[in-house]
Parts: sequence; structure tokens; C-alpha cells
Amino acid sequence: MKRITIVIFTFLLILTSKTTLFSQNTINLNIKNINEDKVMIAYYLGDKQYLLKNEITGSNNILLDKNGVGTFKSNKLKKGLLMLVFPPKNDHVNFLYDGKDLNISLDRNQIEKSISFKNSKTNKLLNDYTLFISNLTIEKNKIFTQQQKGVNDEFISKELKKLDLKYEKHFESLLKKNKNSLALKFLKANKDIKVPSSLNSQKEQFNYYKKNYFNNLNFDDEWLIRTPFFYNKVMFYVDKLTPQDINSITKSIDFIIGLSEKNPEMYKFLVTTFLNKYAKSKLMISENIYAHIVKEYYVSGKATWIEANQLNKILVSYNEIKNSLIGEKVVDFSLINGKNKTYNLYSLKSDYKILYFWTPPFNQNNLKELKKEIPNNVELLSISKGFNIQKRDDFLAKYPQKFPLSILKEEDKLKIFKSLHIKKNSTNPTIFLLDTTNKIIAKRISLEQCIDFINNLEK
Repeated sequence: MKRITIVIFTFLLILTSKTTLFSQNTINLNIKNINEDKVMIAYYLGDKQYLLKNEITGSNNILLDKNGVGTFKSNKLKKGLLMLVFPPKNDHVNFLYDGKDLNISLDRNQIEKSISFKNSKTNKLLNDYTLFISNLTIEKNKIFTQQQKGVNDEFISKELKKLDLKYEKHFESLLKKNKNSLALKFLKANKDIKVPSSLNSQKEQFNYYKKNYFNNLNFDDEWLIRTPFFYNKVMFYVDKLTPQDINSITKSIDFIIGLSEKNPEMYKFLVTTFLNKYAKSKLMISENIYAHIVKEYYVSGKATWIEANQLNKILVSYNEIKNSLIGEKVVDFSLINGKNKTYNLYSLKSDYKILYFWTPPFNQNNLKELKKEIPNNVELLSISKGFNIQKRDDFLAKYPQKFPLSILKEEDKLKIFKSLHIKKNSTNPTIFLLDTTNKIIAKRISLEQCIDFINNLEK
């Protein structure tokens, strides 16, 4: 039995788009030894769970009579993994829904042992498999107990291999007899890739694993998005099996989305899931990946499901950041130094430039307490976001600075704030690291991290 945090039936970006109605289906419940007078049903979508509205009550609740009998009807039911949720603690039990009406019976005091499904071969297969795995685990634990008692490793290894073979034969038999069952498709999709023992090097093993990682998943099966493991498998591929650089990540994202091109709902889910992931991400490279998704799927018109107002918001956000992405060249702008002389960014000749936009007196200690030495081939530009000459001079008279404080020329402020997506009224500093051609090579990092980044590049 598990406890969860349930999200009320409210969709984020993915469900602000056009929705589809489904035929109404029924789930009948018979729950013994339950003290509460209501339960709820929820479904998985990605890494979240959403409660479903019961058409009978007009709420999320399934009302139970004194015998624990209740009925749920909804036109939102779709194939996938559902949850029977027990308030108030929200502990729950999972079951598969294959598109047919269900009759579920259970004892609240011993759910796993008592739960049964009338006329549901899908859930019977799943329960039988779970029982088989439980018995297999008992056998495996007995072998480990023998190992602790000193039985030699060769014998232990042989016994474990026998269990592995027993599992594989059982699974293949189930798959052969029930290949079209949702239960077996569900179990197969959960199955990890087995790397051939003939591959010796770690590189060969990794490449095989990554290349075949999605072999057990059929991206034409829309119901996968309504399971908790599908989201996790997709994110594991992007976050763990993919090098964490812009080109590699965008290539992996396009590859995964490409697998779903024949399935509109799967395609929509993946595109919006990746868009939301990198819209929220705090990674330095996240805006580049977000911009790639917007350009590839929204600007291009491939995201046909999106409503006009939502699309406009996405395009506005894209236009705000597109000139401040890593790899983009910063527009030239004019600055006034402490001697009131004007100079341009492009006039500075150095291998690297750090643009430190800040709002004095906030964050001035970031500069004062900088412990790492600025390398000789780096130009650190301390730039006030709001001061004019008089305010800058008054501030410096009270608070001398470790680095010269420049100000932006009035006619350049709007241009540079817009181009680099700098929030003028924010007290947080905005930092960009540029190369010798004035292209952005790092952002969203501290001054110390800028120096470390440069040192790594110079190695």
C-alpha cells in the first residue's frame, strides 16, 4: 500500500489544448471492512496523478453504502494504470484499466491479498505475475541466506542463474499466450534491456543498452503515457544516457518525439512534457533546449493541438530569450567608465569577458568578496543596471568597489535589456561569460563558476 499526493483534476500546458471525449465506462466497487464512506479514482499522466470526476456524484468522490458498495462512471476513462485512492491519507492500490467495465472486490484490511476483478483477464494476469515474482523473491532470499552461511560462490551463482532462467521462461510463456493483453504489454514495457554477456567493454555494453533502450516500448501505444514508468524511462534516457550538452540533449529529444509521430496523443504528450521540463529547468543550457523545442515544434506549426492564445504566450517567451542563448553573439553597446569616458563592448580585446549586470547596493559583496583571481586574459565588466553618472559617483564615494563600476548609456539600456533578457527591476545580478568573438559561452552561473569554467576551457 502506498501513499501519494493527489493533484486535483487540473491540467497544465498539455491540457490547455483541445481535448477529446471518451465513451462513458463503469467501475463497480465492493469493499469490505472500510470505515470511510467514500473513495476516489485517479490516473497517472507523466510524473503526476490526477483525480477523475465521478459523473454519478458530480465530484471526485465515489460514495459507498453501508456495505461498502459504490459505483464510478466517467467519460474520461482511458486505458492505462489507475489508482483506487482511500481518503484521508490517500493510500492507494493500482490496477490496470483496459477499456472495459470493471467489478472490483477487496477487503480494506488486507487489500493486496483480497483484491479481485470480475471478468478482468488483464488484472488476473497481472496479479498472477505479481504472485509469481513474490515466490521467486522468496526463493532468491533463501539462496542469499545460504551464501551468508558460507556456501561457495560458484553454487550461489548457478542457483541464481537458474532463477533468472525460470523467470525468463515464465515471462516468455506468458507473452506468447497473451501477447495482445494489456497486462503483458504493460509488463514487457517495464522490462529492462538485457545486455549480452559477449560484450566485454563498458563502452560496448553502454552503447548496446542505449541503442536498444526503447525496444520493449511501443510508442504507438498511447496508454503508456498513463503509467508512471514511461515518463521515468524517457527522462532516464535524456538525463542519464545522454551527454549533458545542448546538441546531444536536443538530438535525444527529437529522436524520442520522432518515435511517436504515428500517435498524435503520444506525440502531444512528449512535446509538451519536454517543453514544460526545460521551461522550468534551472540548468545553464535549459533555455537553449527550450528554444529548440519551440522552434522545431511550435514555430514550425507541428504542435497542431495548441490554442492560439497559448501558442502566442510560448512564442513571446521564445522571442524574449532567443538573443541571449548560449552561442549567440551579444549586440555591441556603449558603456561609461569611472572617468566618464565612453567605450564599446567590442572595443575590448580579451579572450573572455564577464558581463556582471547588477543593481547597487544589492549584491555588492559578490564582487568585494570574490576570492578567486581574475585571469589576465579575462575582462570583468561591473555594470550598473540603473545608475546615471551622478548616482554612480555618489554610490562609489560611500562604497568603494574592487572593480571599476561602469554604467550603460541611456540610449543603449532598452536595447541591451531586451536583447539579453535582463530584468531591470530585479535585484539579482545577471551574468554572461563571452568568448573573444563576444559570443555567450556561459550564463546563469556565479562569478566563481565563471572563473572555473574558463580554467576548464584553458586546460
